[in-house]
Amino acid sequence: MAKVEDAQATAAESQSAPQADLVVGLPGLVDVAHVRSVAAQWSDVGRRITVVHPCVPGMSEALEKLGETGDVRLIAKEIAAVATSSAPWLGQPPVYAALLGEAESLGAKACVILNPDLAAFTPAAVDALARPLLESGCDLTMPLYHAGRFDGLLNQAILAPVTRALYGKRVRYPLAQDFAVSAAFLPGLRQSISTAAAAQGLLWPATEAVVRDKKVCQVYLPAHHEYSTSGMDLPTLLQLIVAPLFADVDRHASLWQRIRSSHSITEAGGGESAEMETGTETSPDP
Repeated sequence: MAKVEDAQATAAESQSAPQADLVVGLPGLVDVAHVRSVAAQWSDVGRRITVVHPCVPGMSEALEKLGETGDVRLIAKEIAAVATSSAPWLGQPPVYAALLGEAESLGAKACVILNPDLAAFTPAAVDALARPLLESGCDLTMPLYHAGRFDGLLNQAILAPVTRALYGKRVRYPLAQDFAVSAAFLPGLRQSISTAAAAQGLLWPATEAVVRDKKVCQVYLPAHHEYSTSGMDLPTLLQLIVAPLFADVDRHASLWQRIRSSHSITEAGGGESAEMETGTETSPDP
């Protein structure tokens, strides 16, 4: 069984802490007992893993557990958010920026960001997202969820087609709640979402990867998220998601105005055939 250590995350500790091969960031309040039980499943994986999650102010010390460092370290950080979203499953850029910054400070080779509902917080899902970064030279791993025909209609009807047509990458889940970032992409992504303008919107990792000419891949992820929209009508939902999308489109107009076709990208896992992006196979978008 893997041993798990909780440690209070202070700047001094971050500088003196051992480096991590992989940082797993959970951008929301989580069930710490659940996190510890899953972390205990990692053993003899040959990677130094650190799990970072926010906690309410004043709780980091209470979550601290001194002892021998085990296979997985748990770090609880008091991360400030700009505001409370009416849709808690929509992550806030300042929280993502803090988690990516922690991964940088630990010298991580890759950082995996997961939805705080913990549906994808399993060794198998984390490995699926991290492996292309650690072994295949990808910079950003986006998920492919096994969705039904009528699941994710907003994504299928607006988000994915706009991303494909404007940015030339066939990313099927651009507003992903689970994704992974390489060490080479960490600083750029963190800086881009640390600006005042970005803090008011949503994180579109695939767009940021295209802007920086980073390699994107997709993996089939064994996870299913349940998104609560109680008390939220369609206009409100569109305002929460589509308005930030078009604000991001406006910000990157100088880039997408030069795009003339879309490219397929790496797909792997899930029993599907994987096809590496060649950069030569293109098809014009309407």
